[in-house]
Parts: sequence; C-alpha cells; structure tokens
Amino acid sequence: YRILGRLGEGGMAVVYKAEDLRLGRIVALKTLLDVAFPNDRHRERFLREARAIAALDHPHICTLYEVLELEGRLYLAMNFAAGGSLAERLRVHSFSVAEAMEVAIQIAEGLGEAHRHGIVHRDVKPANILLTESGMVKIADFGLAQSRSNESLTLAGAVVGTPAFMAPEQWLGEPVDARTDIWGLGVVLYMMLAGRAPFQTEGDRSIGNAILSTNPAPVSAFRSTAGPGVDQLISEVLAKNISARPASMKAVVDRLRRLQFSPAAFAGSAEDESTKTLYDKPRADSGSQASLVSKLSVAVLPFTCREGDEESDYFSEGLSEELISELSRVKSLRVISRTSSFQFRGPSVDPIAVGARLSAARLVCGSVRRSASRLRISIELINTTDASAIWSQVYHRETKDLFSVQDEIFKSIGNALHLQLETEGQPRAHNNLEAYGLFLLGLQHLRQRSEGEIRKACEVFERAISIDPQMAAAHSGLSTSKTLLAVYGWDSPRESLPAAARAAQTAIGLDPTQADALVTLGFVAFFHDWNPAEAERQLQAAIKLAPSNVVARSWYAVILMQLGRFAEAEKKLREAESLDPMSLPIQHNLAWLRVLDGRPKEAVALCGQVARIDPTYRRIGYFLSMAHAELGEWTLAAEAVREMASLESIPEMAQLGVCYAALGDRARAQRMVDRLAEIAPGRYVSPMEPCYVLAALGDLDDAFACLETAVRERAPALMFYRVDQRLNPLRNDPRFASIVARLG
Repeated sequence: YRILGRLGEGGMAVVYKAEDLRLGRIVALKTLLDVAFPNDRHRERFLREARAIAALDHPHICTLYEVLELEGRLYLAMNFAAGGSLAERLRVHSFSVAEAMEVAIQIAEGLGEAHRHGIVHRDVKPANILLTESGMVKIADFGLAQSRSNESLTLAGAVVGTPAFMAPEQWLGEPVDARTDIWGLGVVLYMMLAGRAPFQTEGDRSIGNAILSTNPAPVSAFRSTAGPGVDQLISEVLAKNISARPASMKAVVDRLRRLQFSPAAFAGSAEDESTKTLYDKPRADSGSQASLVSKLSVAVLPFTCREGDEESDYFSEGLSEELISELSRVKSLRVISRTSSFQFRGPSVDPIAVGARLSAARLVCGSVRRSASRLRISIELINTTDASAIWSQVYHRETKDLFSVQDEIFKSIGNALHLQLETEGQPRAHNNLEAYGLFLLGLQHLRQRSEGEIRKACEVFERAISIDPQMAAAHSGLSTSKTLLAVYGWDSPRESLPAAARAAQTAIGLDPTQADALVTLGFVAFFHDWNPAEAERQLQAAIKLAPSNVVARSWYAVILMQLGRFAEAEKKLREAESLDPMSLPIQHNLAWLRVLDGRPKEAVALCGQVARIDPTYRRIGYFLSMAHAELGEWTLAAEAVREMASLESIPEMAQLGVCYAALGDRARAQRMVDRLAEIAPGRYVSPMEPCYVLAALGDLDDAFACLETAVRERAPALMFYRVDQRLNPLRNDPRFASIVARLG
C-alpha cells in the first residue's frame, strides 16, 4: 500500500487514504493503536470480530478487504468512500425530511444485515456513516462490534461507545442487542432532521445523566415540516427501555418507508423543495432523486372490469395507463410507474399496504363497465395513510363521449390533489374511437414483453394509424415496439431502429409532448447513430417533459454507464427506482453498474437480493455471472448462466462460452460459438455475442471479423466498447482503435 494522505484520527485509530499497489485501487487503511488492545486475549477477540465483519456482504456496509499485522500493530484495509462521512456532511448541509429518511433507510438496511449475522455495531454515529460520491451509505468502524456469543468484547463494568450516541443500557453496563443500534440510528436521524443532537450537555457524565433521565424535544420543534409520524417514530426508537423500542431493524425500515412519502412525515413545503440534495453536483434538470421524493406521490392501480370480460380488460387497463401517462407530465407529482402499480389488482387490495410497498401517498383506483353504447367509470382517490377516500365519482356516459370523460377525470383528480393543471399538464385528446380502441389493445400487447406480443403490438398500432394517421400516441407506441424488437435481439437493429426513429419523429411532429417518442430518439441516437450528445439531449428533453417517465431515466442511466459516468448513472437509476420500486430490471441495471464500476462484490450481493425477491427472474443470472467473472470466480460465473444457456438464450450462451474459455475448456467454448452460428439463420444473433467468446479464446482475427459485422449491422452492444471487460483481449490491437475511431 502507498499512503496518499490522512483521512482522520480517533481515540483508537488513524485512517489513511492509500493505494493498493497490487490491485490498483484506492482504499482506506486504518491503523489500530496498541492502546485499544490491553492484551493478546483482547487482540484475538477483535480479530475474530473482524473476520465476522469481513463475512458481511451488503451494499451499505463498508467492505473489509483484509486485516494485516506489522510489528505488533494491526491494519485494516477497507473500501474508500469518496463522499466523506455523514458528520462532515451535517456540518455543511441541511437535510430535507425526505433526504433524511432515505439515508436512515440505507443505514437501517446495512445494520439489519449485520444483525442477521449476529453482529451489533454498538457505535452508530455520523462519523461512522460514510457516503460514496453518488450518495450511497457505507457503514464503517465495526471496531466495537459485539457478536452473538457468550463472550463479550466489553471489559466487565466498562462503558463502551461514543457518549452522545450511547443507549441507556450501554451507560448502565447492561446487555446490548440489535435494539441498541436502533437507538443509535434514532440519534443520527434526529441530528439530520433537527440539526442538533437530542441530548446536549457539558461533559461525558452529564450526557449520560441526560440520556438516562430526560427526553429530547420533538423534532417538529426544530423542523416544521416534520409531522407527528416522524415525532412518534423518534420517540419509539429513543425509548429508555430497550424492550419498548421496535423489535428489529426491519420494523424500523418498514416505518421509515411508510413515512418517507407520507403527508404525515412532511408537508412538502418550499423549505424541502429548496434544500440542496444529498448528492452534490446539482444538475440543471429537475431530476434529482431528492426532488423526486419530496413531491406528492401517486400510484394508479389497474382499473377493474367484469371478470372474464377480456375485451373490457384491455380497455380498462389501457385507460389506467393513459391516466398514468397524463399525470406523469405534472411536474409537482411523483407518479409510480405502471410496471409497479399494475402488480396490485382487484377490488380487495389493501390501500395502506400498497401505499407502503410503492411509497405512494395517494392511490387512484377505479372500475370500468361498458356495453355497446354506454360506459360506467367509477374512480376513487385514496389516502394511503388511513385508507380514507379523498374524492370519488361515478361517470355514466355514452361511449362516444369517452374522450371528454377522460378529460373530466384528469381535471377532477387534479383538483382533488390541488394541482395547477392549466400550467403543469394538459390531457391529450384523441379523435377516433375505433383507432383509440386499437391503440389501447396495442398497449396491452406491448406490456407483455414477449416477441410474439410485441410483434402483435406493431401490427395493432399500424392498424390504428391506418384509421387515424394523425394519432400521435399510436406512432409513439409503434416507435417503442420497434425499439424493443432491437433491444431484445429479435430483429436486426439496422432495420428496426431506423423504423423506430421514423415513427418517433412522426409522433413528435404531430404532438411535441410525446415523451416516449423522445426516449426512442435518444436510444437510436446513441445505439444506432453513435451520437452520445444527441442522445443525452433527447433523454433530458423527455425527462423535462414528463418528470415521472421511468423509461427515460433508465435508458439515460444505461447510456451514462456505457460512457463511464457511473456516479451520474447511479443517480438516474435511483431516481428510476423511486418511480418504479418493484422493477427488477432496474435492480439488475444497478448490479450491472456495480460490475462496470469495479464493485463486483456489491453486485453479487444485489443479485442475491433480487433472486430472493423473485426466484423466477432468471435474467439476474447474467449479471451475477458478470460479477463473479470480475472477481475471477469463473466456476460460479458459469453456473449462474448455465440454465438460461441451456434454453438457448443468446446472451447467456455467449457468457457461458466466455466462462468456459477462462476455465481452459476450449472445446466447450468453441461449441458455444458454433451453436450461435447454427441459430443465426433462424433468428437474429448479435455479432457481438460470438465476438466475446472468440476474444476469450484468443481467436482475434475471427473476433475482429465479428466486430466489423457489428459495425455494419449497428449492433447496440457495440456501444459498450468503453466498459465491457470481455473486449479487453482486443484493446491493444490497432484494429480495435480503428473501429473505435469510426464510432466517434
């Protein structure tokens, strides 16, 4: 290690910024002072604790790389968090309620993981909460941690911890458990919200007396935007009696998520809107995660119809999706994406539970009944805090009046939410009922995300356009469908992406507010036209036009990843996650980002979380394989994609071939190349896929032949050339530089 500078010093240790000369990475190198270990017995117990902490693998826990000993002194090498500590941030930054909740949730999730492994931190304080450049929490300094064993690290009768953050049981020398860390989290949350510590007196012992015998002033006394829900939670986590606190960190996380977007947590005042975001480097657009979470959040659930009425099913769900699209244009709202909200169906959903799961303060629910010429649409706006109805209305109309009743519903919801729709968003009218019905049917096909359904969507959108060529939404839907055919590798991008761009340009020409069409133009600009600047311009325009458009933020993040701008990409993905909290593709993109950003252990942990959430989501294996490959764990990398490769999913087949090559099994790797060639006449195979395997095998001439084909075909994966490690065997060849020059 090469020491680069001093980061800080405490009573037990000095921390340096250092370079790991073996792996070429920046680390935090902590030198533990001898005074921390009175004898060998305590040193061994600390080392045992360090080994336990090293086993913790969680995105919000600072990774312990290794423990070294030199001349009787211990050294801990840990990952370096460039954003500094929360203590430093508190000195220069005023946290909004929404920001404080987000930080507290991340801290609680990390501590919860430690607790599941039987480890209690015992020294939770702002100085031990580190932040990455992108604002992610990393819990550090488990030096005082206690494991679930009969033997305690604490000397008999000793008081261990930082006085201002110690729980009553620590002051009294009583047993501690996970609820001790809940107290520490409560103190940290209080400081973020109130701008001061809950107990302020002179001297360590008087602090102890205050903690044991006084109650802090409510947070709302210092922060008017903190509601009674926040005060109640703070009161519970700072309960003097350990048994009166929440039973687990999971319970705390659930409460925090409920409060994060609830009107009971904060009033969404100008103070919250104007506060600087947790993440430095504010951008000109209004798309920071902090500004998103401080907005009133709304989820539109799929409208129901009569059971078994398939025709009305697509019609009712289509109306729901149209309402989501219209509300997404309103800049003062955070509208939950369809892919998350549509997972809650039927009249028996629990509004409070759904609101907590989606972090939505309001739900829009409804039902649609229709006959040949009549419509009955029932709409209800619900407060998810107590499941009370804020507004409801039943509309009885002629079918021919559908467009006007949609306008009425939109305006009524806007009035109930106190929105200024005349300046922030306007409903988009359609002109032809037959074409509109086909458009809604196209949306239903598009939602299915299978090759057959997306091809049907193209056909139905084209039929709608033939009836009403002026229908901008149908052209936009067609552009999205054509794009997805290229994204999923079902059509040649050389054919489908120009067609997608033409449809998008037509949509924009008819209606400049078609945000999804702008997303298509951004995608095509980057992956087909090789024009990153134009791609950013189009995607920023889409986000400005429709702040709750999750697809725009997701694709923008993917493009930023390919440009190596990982911190910006993570911001965009976190923003997308706040709009689509149940999206597994967003989670796999977060895992992919960690692989590309040199954080493969975090990627492995995140992939594991996704697999536990939905064991049927097999796509996560691809990104898990990439993470294991980055760690040099090639057997695990191969196992992660073996099942999907056996089903002849092309990306997994290529990745498995790369793994075989790395394991020295050239015959199996070559068989993957051969099988991809056999498949190609019957379905599109991106030339990048065999290129990866051939590069791993060292067959550079054949690999470059594939790259040249990828250039001719405008294969989207070609634009990953900056960051895809599988292309490393080709980078020193002059032919690679020649190809890169053509890509701009």
